[in-house]
Formats: sequence, C-alpha cells, structure tokens
Amino acid sequence: MGQTMLILGAFALLSVLTLSVNQTLLMTQTIGLEMEANLTALSVAQSLMDEITTKEFDERTTTGLKIYSPDEMTAIGSLGPEVGETEITWVDSAYYNNGGATAPYDNGGVLFDFRSKTYYDDVDDYHGYRRKMYDNRMGYFDVAVRVYYVNEDTPDSASSSRTNQKAIWIGVRQFNLSKNLEGEVLPVILTDLAVYRRFFQ
Repeated sequence: MGQTMLILGAFALLSVLTLSVNQTLLMTQTIGLEMEANLTALSVAQSLMDEITTKEFDERTTTGLKIYSPDEMTAIGSLGPEVGETEITWVDSAYYNNGGATAPYDNGGVLFDFRSKTYYDDVDDYHGYRRKMYDNRMGYFDVAVRVYYVNEDTPDSASSSRTNQKAIWIGVRQFNLSKNLEGEVLPVILTDLAVYRRFFQ
C-alpha cells in the first residue's frame, strides 16, 4: 500500500513537472515570436518612413517653387493624394491573390514594388495610406499612415493651422505582436517630423 502511494505521488509529481516544462516551452516560443514580429514590424515601419521622408515636403514644392508662408501649403482638409495620385484606392501591396494562392506580381519575371513609390511625390500624399507587407516567416503586416501639421513650438501636438512641420505617424499591426493583459495586439508605432526649411531650400 505504501509503495502504491509512493508510485502515485511520483506520477503526480511527474505530471506537474511535465505541465510546467510544457508551459515554459510554450511561453518561450510565444515570446520568441513576439520579439521577431516586433523587430520585423519596426523594420517595416522604418522602411516606409525612409520612403516618405525622401519625398518633397508639400505638393506646392514638387515643382521647385519656394514657399515663404505656411498659408501657401496644402490646406489641412486636403492632406492626402492629389488628383492623378489616387490609383492606390485601398491597400497597397507588392503581392496579389492569384487563384487563392498568394504570389508576387509577375510581369515577365519582374517583381512589382509598392505603388506609393511611383505615384506619391510629397509627404502628405501618404495621409490615410495603407499597406500590406508580406514576410515569408510571419505573414502579412498591416501598415497605416497619418500625416498632419504640428505646432512648431510643441511638435507633439497637432496644429489647427498650417505650419512648416508635418508629423508622420506610422502604425503596424500583426497578430504575433506583443499583447496587453486583455489579449489585444499592441501596434508598433513610429513617428517622425518632416520640416520645411524655407530659407535653405
């Protein structure tokens, strides 16, 4: 009877240890996926930020025109792509759906790039822009962009009038990213400022 109790106790202890090890392995794998997703999302956001900041500050400056007053820039309500730049009607992607299978665009062996690189010529064209970025290991990352004028003395706050500074806000979501206590995905957010230096243009 005593040996049976010892054997049962050993099995119970073994079960607890097995559950604990499995839980630790699962948690380690989850943390590893979250870290990889976070790094990839940050890379996706930085790549798009680099693309945006290479563009002209405003549509009015794309022709080489110098602007000396913010009142000459694009109105707040008109931020976004101009006429002729609206070919990206929903979500920009370098991939397409071909008979249910996701594959790169193929035009005689040429991989098409994101259309924003060709169609957009100034920073605020990206206001409202959305992109799906595909990663072979992690799947799709959803990217959203907002562009808005900010106060020159306090660039953390949006301006109700045109200024020489535009904030670029990029948010990236993916189901493997870190989550809060409620299990909701915490997006990776990257912000930067585009500044129009009117005296140095």
